[in-house]
Amino acid sequence: MLYILLEPLLLVGLVYLAAALSHCLFIFKWRGLRFGLLSFVLCILLECSIGLPLHHSLYLPGILVYLLQTIPYAFVRGHVSVVEERDYGEGKHEYFLGLCGLVFLSLGEAWKGQLGISLPVTVLEWLYLSFSFSAAVTWVVYYFMYHNVFQLEDMLPVLLTDRKEAKDFLCAGLGWKRLSAGIILILFYLAFSLGILILRPVEITSPAAPLSIVTAVIAFLFFRTNLKKAFPVRHFLGARAIEKYMVYTQKQHQKNLEKLVVNQKGKTGTLLLIIGESANRDHMKAFNPDYPIDTTPWQTSMKGKKGWYFFSHGYSNFSQTARALSMVLTGINQYNHQSADWFITILDIAKACGKDTWWISNQAKADRASDYTAYISGRADHELWTNPSKGDDARLLDLLEQVPEEGSHFIILHLMGSHLRYESRVPPDRKILKTPGQSAHVGLYDTTLKYTDEILRRIMEKAEEKFHPSAVVYVSDHSEDMKYTHGTGHFTYDMLHIPLWIYLSPEMEKALPQMAEELVLHENRIFTNDLIFDTLCGILQAPNTAYTPCFDLTSPNYDLPLEEARGQHGKVKISKDPALKIE
Repeated sequence: MLYILLEPLLLVGLVYLAAALSHCLFIFKWRGLRFGLLSFVLCILLECSIGLPLHHSLYLPGILVYLLQTIPYAFVRGHVSVVEERDYGEGKHEYFLGLCGLVFLSLGEAWKGQLGISLPVTVLEWLYLSFSFSAAVTWVVYYFMYHNVFQLEDMLPVLLTDRKEAKDFLCAGLGWKRLSAGIILILFYLAFSLGILILRPVEITSPAAPLSIVTAVIAFLFFRTNLKKAFPVRHFLGARAIEKYMVYTQKQHQKNLEKLVVNQKGKTGTLLLIIGESANRDHMKAFNPDYPIDTTPWQTSMKGKKGWYFFSHGYSNFSQTARALSMVLTGINQYNHQSADWFITILDIAKACGKDTWWISNQAKADRASDYTAYISGRADHELWTNPSKGDDARLLDLLEQVPEEGSHFIILHLMGSHLRYESRVPPDRKILKTPGQSAHVGLYDTTLKYTDEILRRIMEKAEEKFHPSAVVYVSDHSEDMKYTHGTGHFTYDMLHIPLWIYLSPEMEKALPQMAEELVLHENRIFTNDLIFDTLCGILQAPNTAYTPCFDLTSPNYDLPLEEARGQHGKVKISKDPALKIE
């Protein structure tokens, strides 16, 4: 009789010991002890239901799930820097799912022989084991990459990304050796878990039906309550909610178009918007004169020339491409409450001005209806995509050749720039830079910036040759941190430090001298790239119902006070940036 109490106590004690060694907080307060108390009671009920002690091999699959759902999560929570996340009670949903797994898998093992449904139950058990293992590995790997618990915002890129981008991200974050070792470990585990379900000698038991039902019902109630709140289900549902909102805004767009009024003040020629990728202005000498190497020789040579305006305090509105561009290219920004009522795209405005609109991209074309970028690109009169995508940005020049010389165009060029993996962004024969005092990793990143500088030069030369553009705007979607890249798991302000420059042709400056004057006055003002929409409306000379003058760099009304400037869709204050220096 003693083992009925002792073995559950030892199992629960092992999990609590792991939490204590992981430095979780409030383990022995009620909000932490209640987990153990419930586990202890359910384990006793389980033993009495099945009639076998907890050390019996029948319980092995269930115990494995229980350990996978408790120890890895406690380890991560105990090591993060955010005190609130270290609270052991914050992991209750994952813990209870592990406890439910122990109950369900153990009862399933006991009953499947009696009911003659061995194969279906074994398959379900293996899926449960695989899910628990995959979730635990993802949770721990994310921690080692970002030193934080998994953030809901990072689930959205998982849903929107393609396999190639996911592979590049994992290879860059973990390296080939770690990634290969991880794949081997996963395959081993899948084989091992299947083996313990099929090959273990398990004696046929006759569980006590009433007690089994009571135990299963209790476990089911906890399972139903906690499933939607546990990782990764909660994060997945949260990301899907964001996707649904994206779809809603797209439907709202049609209504907004019916109410759109554009008051065009004057005619302009061809305009180019060049969207960079993961470019950090701190690594660009054109924006940071103190940087030890010149990663931007062409841009540096343009700086100071008449018609060229370089903005020293450019910030991204978000550290991920999809969410950043959702504001760069639309009237929605962090200061108008991110309302779907402002979902008018810059392509809509350009069309209203009589422009022939082009979307030319070296990024992969998304096929999800919820993807903002895919929806916005579809608003263009012409879409051109590199095939295969994500290769050398020089291929954009070939696509640019397809734009006719005659006519007035609005062209968006979307680069791959400095996206992970850096070595894939430059030609294989390109000499890798060595940045003094920095790792080879930084040198490789800087090489992508220098190559982008060359691409920008060639785009400008091509555009001058074909279109004599009235204006060109270059801005990055977001920036890059040299350790944590640009995920939200470990946010740093480096992820928001973006380059921004605007070129006005001599004809444009002569026709609109006040615009040039305002750009000079605002070169050292704080600017977040969710205001690109309004600035482009100003350059197009097209105020409209989605436009706000105080967000337009070309307007005398431009006003974004430092204390109001935001990033991460309002969650962080630009004024808190430790690198910020305003003269």
